Amino acid sequence: MKVALLSPFGEKLSGGIVNWTKHIMDYYSGNHGDVDIRLLYNKDPIVHKGRGHVLHQLFAGVSNYLPICYDFIKLVRKENIDVVHICSSAKFGLVRDLIVTKSAHRHGIKVVVHFHFGRASKILSDTNWEHRLFIRLINKVDRAIVIDMKSYNSLRQYGFSNVNYLPNPLGISIQKYISERIGLKREPRKLVFAGHIVRAKGVYELVEACRDIKDIKLVLLGQAVNEAIPIELKALAGENSDSWLSFAGNVSLDKVIDEMMTCSVFVLPTYTEGFPYVIIESMACGCPIVTTPVGAIPEMLALNSDKPCGICVEPKNVHQLHDAIVNLLENRGLANTLSERSQNRANEEFSMDRIWNQLLRIWGSVLNEDTIPLNN
Repeated sequence: MKVALLSPFGEKLSGGIVNWTKHIMDYYSGNHGDVDIRLLYNKDPIVHKGRGHVLHQLFAGVSNYLPICYDFIKLVRKENIDVVHICSSAKFGLVRDLIVTKSAHRHGIKVVVHFHFGRASKILSDTNWEHRLFIRLINKVDRAIVIDMKSYNSLRQYGFSNVNYLPNPLGISIQKYISERIGLKREPRKLVFAGHIVRAKGVYELVEACRDIKDIKLVLLGQAVNEAIPIELKALAGENSDSWLSFAGNVSLDKVIDEMMTCSVFVLPTYTEGFPYVIIESMACGCPIVTTPVGAIPEMLALNSDKPCGICVEPKNVHQLHDAIVNLLENRGLANTLSERSQNRANEEFSMDRIWNQLLRIWGSVLNEDTIPLNN
């Protein structure tokens, strides 16, 4: 089975889709089996930072997508591709997705589109141009993949039957590094946050929730989107902020893992997410976790089961966030239980072996249309 994988990739880029692509290709390099993957990506992408003007987004999108479309058309003219797998974040990328889908079907190639976000239900409820392109694309592709159950259920209720839920994997390199750092000790009352330092990640609520908790250390890992944010957060933290609040800035993934493995609680009070890799990484590190039930987080932490792996609070709710953090700091029995559950779930449910086999089954099913893969 020969698969063309269209996905953003490269050192200049970051984010969930880039991480997913790296994990898949790392695993594939040592586990070819009966599949041949041709990765197509823009070798010199324009990095669009921030929301900016819609025309800037459009320019960056077109500039980045056209080379991939061109390379795909050249590839299918030279080689017999069976399946094209498109990694999509929707928005302007839907135009590229439709162009590739039309070209693929013209050459008898099956199409799988993989939506790496958790806002499908919102797109379905809107009546704008993105909604129309989104619906049109799903109607045309052979299979659509989503990363959270809310999106899956919304698409099924809308009437689509060609949809699969597939969680993101825990990278084998991360599992290996964690196993090598198993001797690290957790620091009492140390809290860690990892992500972009921006309001939508809940960092303001986090600092406000922590400023009255005694004898803690809060480490914020990640780049602040502008210079004003650290200043505002220090002012929010109070006069003695330097004694308990620190900004680590952009650090390597190894450093992030080290910080996770030495913290008492990992906190991500985000407003919105798709499938946040920092959650699955903190699970693999055995962190007790406080977060919010957005995107795929409820499935990741098995919140609706009898063995939840973390505590979730409402986005923007400072009081709930404060109480959840204090609960885990003071109740180490609960913290240890959640830690053990998280680590076991990350290594079992989100293992690279498991996700890879599900991915192979989806690709195989579109080539054998009478076989519809079941979701686990």
